[in-house]
Amino acid sequence: RRQRQMCIRDSIESPSDNSRFNEGENVTFTATVDDPENALQSVEWTSDVDGVIGTGTSFTRSFTTPGDRNITCKATDTGGLFGTDQVTININAQPQVAITQPVHTGSSVNYDPSVSGTPIVLEATVTDPDDQAWDFIWNDSVRGLLATATAASSPHQTTLTPLSQGIHDVRVDVQDAMAATDFATLRIYVPGLDSLIITNTPVSYTHLRAH
Repeated sequence: RRQRQMCIRDSIESPSDNSRFNEGENVTFTATVDDPENALQSVEWTSDVDGVIGTGTSFTRSFTTPGDRNITCKATDTGGLFGTDQVTININAQPQVAITQPVHTGSSVNYDPSVSGTPIVLEATVTDPDDQAWDFIWNDSVRGLLATATAASSPHQTTLTPLSQGIHDVRVDVQDAMAATDFATLRIYVPGLDSLIITNTPVSYTHLRAH
């Protein structure tokens, strides 16, 4: 996969070929350039997706769009001679999760009074073009840890015993194979057997850098 023209010895030291990084993660680029005859004039780094991404023998940057990238480092000396080296990297898409059950439209939904005394099914749907398996952690502000699971498909469901009377802020955290994470929240209000209202709080996302 590497392509090199030996007028100048130009070698990419990092990242290594076929490395994977998360969206927003800092990627360090370094190269070693050896030209025994002329002074070095410029070192330019390009991506087949982003165009010019940096200059010099070392720099750091991140990428905000997922997918494969062919990275080329080109070193040019004062005599007009040049050398190149190339690696391929992959930028992992951040997963996005939403709580899709209990079914809710808008900010709230009313349930039949008998529903509050039966088990409740929670469902999370993940959008992730890169991965097909995720770790799920469900938590409740009242009961604490509800469930953990690793699922190879989306949506993922978990069934719980009836929730007690009061306000339950339910949160699901999801993590993909690259340790990229996201979470979603749902507020469930259980006033008693007379009615059950589920209020959907705005879903917010967070992206954590993988190590």
